[in-house]
Formats: sequence, C-alpha cells, structure tokens
Amino acid sequence: MHWTVTDVVQVPIGEVDWSEILRRIEQTQPDVIMVNHFVPDVLVSLQRVIAQARVQALTYYVYGASMPHFRDALGADADGVIWSTVTGLYEDPLGRDFRARYRKRFGTDAGWSQ
Repeated sequence: MHWTVTDVVQVPIGEVDWSEILRRIEQTQPDVIMVNHFVPDVLVSLQRVIAQARVQALTYYVYGASMPHFRDALGADADGVIWSTVTGLYEDPLGRDFRARYRKRFGTDAGWSQ
C-alpha cells in the first residue's frame, strides 16, 4: 500500500471558517489527515469539526495533540487521534525529575512531548 498527497491546506492564524476545509476533506475522502499546526485552540476547533462530521480518516497530529489542553478541551472528540513527536517525556529518573520541576515552576503538568 502507498499513500498519495491529494491536498495541502494552509490554515491561517486566527479565526478559521472550517466549512471549506471540511468540504475539501469530504471531497477527497483521504485515508489519513496529517495536521502540522501548533496553535492549541486552532487544533481543538479543527478536531471538533472532524469528530462531529464523523470523518472516517485517521487523524494524525505532529506534536499538537500531545498538549494536555487538546485532550482536556475535546474529551471524547479526541478519541482515535494519533500523534508523534521527535522529543518525548520518559518514565525514567530524568523524566520524573523534569516533570516535577516543570509542575513546580508552571503550576501544571507538561505534555508528553515536552
């Protein structure tokens, strides 16, 4: 099996009208939607549109879905999403120490890719 890029959408910063993007997704019926965008509220609104439209494609986020805000804001609408990162937060002594220092400094948990 091989994949072909059928469409590339550049999402602007700020308010986004998702109807045109959703139309393009529905028109091309992709197997995978790859999202390379990093503004948390934009990612949340995009995923909400995808989930509510019941798009059948696998939705793959580079980094963005690892932020706790993504999961917290979407709840069940985040189910089935996959994500990746080139850096990760590990369950070793170094990772535990980093998480403790991060929480102490910022008052919240770090995401799993930070």
